[in-house]
Amino acid sequence: MLRIVPIAAAVILTLALSLSLSGDASARGPTPKRLGDAGWTCFNVPGLGVHCQPPGADASSATISFLYFSDTSNPTDENADLSGTELLIRADLYHGQPCPQEGTEEWTGLDLFGGPEVDYYACHHK
Repeated sequence: MLRIVPIAAAVILTLALSLSLSGDASARGPTPKRLGDAGWTCFNVPGLGVHCQPPGADASSATISFLYFSDTSNPTDENADLSGTELLIRADLYHGQPCPQEGTEEWTGLDLFGGPEVDYYACHHK
């Protein structure tokens, strides 16, 4: 059941690399503007920067992967540098896994949909 996490991370990395290698305009790598033009959803997370999500993920997804850009709050920024990836795992699938990339023993709990409970747990990879 937890094999989904590495698979989702591999898919997001493959997508990011394919976007960064497709043509001269993308020689610098992905930016919020390029990702948005390719159908991704990019939005600002106040205090954390722009996060971009590939098409197809929704609130029922077991995992959701994002590319994030901590140096901008503009979802259409053409010059932002990729900071890393964020992986979310649905709360019912989370079992206390560590997040060594952030130096924490556990992932960060998130209430994404305004309910009384944690919906997802997040781990950032830089």
